[in-house]
Amino acid sequence: MVQERLARRRYGSEVGQWSGWASWSACSRSCGGGVRTQTRLCLEKVAKDNGTDSGDQPPSRAETGRRRLRPIQCVGSDKRFHMCNEEDCPPEAGDFRAEQCASFNEKPYKDRLYRWRPHYSTKRPCSLTCGPENASFYVTLRRRVIDGTRCSPDGGTDRADHVCAAGHCKHIGCDGVVGSPRVRDACGVCGGDNSTCHLVSGIFTEPHLREGYQLVLQIPAGACSIRIEEVVPTRNYLALRAGNKEFIVNGAWNIDNSGQYQGAGATFMYRRQTDTQGETLAATGPITEPVDIFLLYRQMNRGIKYEYVIKRNASLSSVLPRLPNDLQSLPPAPPPALPALPQLPARPSVVPRPTGHRNAVPAPGVARPPHTAPRLPATPAGAGQRRGGVLA
Repeated sequence: MVQERLARRRYGSEVGQWSGWASWSACSRSCGGGVRTQTRLCLEKVAKDNGTDSGDQPPSRAETGRRRLRPIQCVGSDKRFHMCNEEDCPPEAGDFRAEQCASFNEKPYKDRLYRWRPHYSTKRPCSLTCGPENASFYVTLRRRVIDGTRCSPDGGTDRADHVCAAGHCKHIGCDGVVGSPRVRDACGVCGGDNSTCHLVSGIFTEPHLREGYQLVLQIPAGACSIRIEEVVPTRNYLALRAGNKEFIVNGAWNIDNSGQYQGAGATFMYRRQTDTQGETLAATGPITEPVDIFLLYRQMNRGIKYEYVIKRNASLSSVLPRLPNDLQSLPPAPPPALPALPQLPARPSVVPRPTGHRNAVPAPGVARPPHTAPRLPATPAGAGQRRGGVLA
């Protein structure tokens, strides 16, 4: 009502009313996330004048003519959008924007044929801007890309949840509505406020292990906001295995490059170590099955931090990570030659420690890490007490 009164001040009496919504259009894509559109029409209000009934007297022909000269204005949008066909396309499908550029390969441009490739414009992300192969210019071949085209390559880190619709880059709400502001909270609840979230975190500090794949922990299904990282760079590698016992990252003694990897219903970002930063694995989640985190051990472990968020559950065992004492690690195997890394400074001298002590010796200037067990809220009444990473 407030919007309508403001519109009347701006447009006078020529404020119309909306028709009902038409049927949804066909999906703009067969896979990979298309957009369906629904429209409505702005109609002239009947027997209304300045918000009051005009009585039984019909408008004169002159009044009708004056009304028709002025466009009718309605409050609100005449279009709404919804995501559809969001399942992944087969690998051979290729990039959707690149396909749109390639459709102009057989159409002459300034009397010449070109093989076009996509060019992403930050100012106009939803125009079809393409550049020819082996040339340094680019042109806008169409004012709008097809609805459902991502605003930036592979979604992009800043616009992974944005898509083009009616020529504009719009946010995809977690409710599937294009243009919706709704987002998931830390534990994956659409529109949530983190009130149902439970943070689980800890540090794996066992310094000396057998060479090869050694289990760090198992993260339960449903976990979100997952992050695994080395405290200090080493010559070790993180590895990720799905619940079906197939490796997602760094399996079978093969070291993968930094990048995105799909598994357990989520996308994991893996970054290899550098001179200043250790290995990291991260995923937004939620994951659809448990995942195992391994350390491909080559030298002393200096600490591996882990954290994830999961919905609160009455069953404490479904929230806590499963640690190596709960699970069976892979059998040892002789390691093949692994990629050479930059020479690291000599490791500090090791302080003698009692037998069975699990904490790593801290590096100079670095505080001693906490105990291996994660920081958790008070155990619910009736639940078992945690001893050494397992439930009693």
